[in-house]
Amino acid sequence: MSTDRKRETIGWPLLEHADERLQKLAEVPQDRPDWAQDLLQIARAVYLADKLSLREYAVDGWTRRIDLSVEVVDPSVWSPPTLRLLSRLAETLSADQWTINIRAGGQRWPQQGRTTYAEVGEVALFSGGLDSTAWAAERAKVAADPLLLVSYFEPQ
Repeated sequence: MSTDRKRETIGWPLLEHADERLQKLAEVPQDRPDWAQDLLQIARAVYLADKLSLREYAVDGWTRRIDLSVEVVDPSVWSPPTLRLLSRLAETLSADQWTINIRAGGQRWPQQGRTTYAEVGEVALFSGGLDSTAWAAERAKVAADPLLLVSYFEPQ
C-alpha cells in the first residue's frame, strides 16, 4: 500500500491471524486451482490496502494512489491485461487509483479434506433473518430436489 507521502508494507502479520480460518472456508472436495487461491489472496490484499490507506494523505483529500504487489502461487496466469482489469475493478469499487501487480512467492494452502458434499438441486444464502427464514419455510413445503442453505457464523 502506498500514499503520495509514504509507503507502507502490508505484511504477513496482518493476514496470518485469519489464514487457517480462511483456508477452511475455501475448502473444496478436490484440489483447488492455484488461480482461485491467488485471486482470493489478491482480494484480501486489496481489502487491507483499502482499509489501511488513509484518505487524509491524498492530494485532493479523497482519491488515494494505491500501488499493490501481491505474492501468488502461479504468476504465469496473471497477464498484464488481467491485472489492469483487476486494478480498474478496484478503482470502480473504491474511487481511487490502483495499480495491482503480482510476484512469485505465495504458498499453496494444504488440502483440508474435512468437508463432505452431497448432491443438491438448489443452493441459497440463509442469513437467519426474517426474509430468508420465510423463504426457507416456503421452499421447504415444495417437493423438489434437496435444498442447501448456506450461512456464516462468526462468534466474535
